[in-house]
Amino acid sequence: MLLPNFHNLISASFCRATSIPLRDFFEGISLVLTTCLGLQRLELELFDAFPESDVLDNIDGLDRARSRAHLEDLSLYLHHRHLDQPGADPHLWFVEALSKILKKSTTTLKHLQFHYVDDRIKDNQQPEYTKKNDTWWPLPALESCEIDPSPTTLWAFDNFFEINPTKIRHISLSRLFDILPSDDRVLNFLHKFTSLKIAEIGSPPKMEWIEFFMDAKCHFVSLRELRIRDPMDLTPPQTEYVLSPIYYRGRQELILRPQPITRNLLTERFGLLYEHQREKDDEKDILTFFL
Repeated sequence: MLLPNFHNLISASFCRATSIPLRDFFEGISLVLTTCLGLQRLELELFDAFPESDVLDNIDGLDRARSRAHLEDLSLYLHHRHLDQPGADPHLWFVEALSKILKKSTTTLKHLQFHYVDDRIKDNQQPEYTKKNDTWWPLPALESCEIDPSPTTLWAFDNFFEINPTKIRHISLSRLFDILPSDDRVLNFLHKFTSLKIAEIGSPPKMEWIEFFMDAKCHFVSLRELRIRDPMDLTPPQTEYVLSPIYYRGRQELILRPQPITRNLLTERFGLLYEHQREKDDEKDILTFFL
């Protein structure tokens, strides 16, 4: 076994497709947490279509009494493809299973990245969920959250994680192409974070997201920075269209394209100072407005 030799391991990633037995997947996570006690960051991607009862029974047999790593950063991408029972009541068994393994390691967690997809839940449907046990996954030290505000993700987050919203200082939103801040579910979620200092928007396709935070100072009284990723890609819902040349099958044609919002246009509209930087790892532009 190589793991005991990785004394300085601080980051680990697990990706599970349907070809890997679930018990092996969860045992591997538990082994890393109990062997590499200096682990700080854990990234998990889980795709599955098996009944939840079998998995939970298997996890109950794992040894959770040993000392475990204390995580600071956790990334969860969960995709539930339980399609053989389309009419069944949704259960968050992914989250229930992971909480049994990770709960002791996440009391120190500072940052959570969370994305949940459930093929059993239709778009804009509000699912009804009853937990198998009346337990929560407490994250008492959480300060930063990265999330996509889709109905399934917000539903899973609100129904399972126990956080103190007043401790959240930084929130990052992604996958915003079909979601607007005017949605009641999104508003109810965001309005909980009254101590927010930094709001980050990942490639927003419409101006509503920028305007929402710019106009929300009365609610987010502590908000100091609005960070926008890839600001050159922004397009407002109502914009002028310009003729742009393209080459198609060897000849040039003109097509109508929306005029993109540039950082200069954003500065002129909101009259705020900004700082521009580029992340080296993913080569993304970040535009930070100081409110």
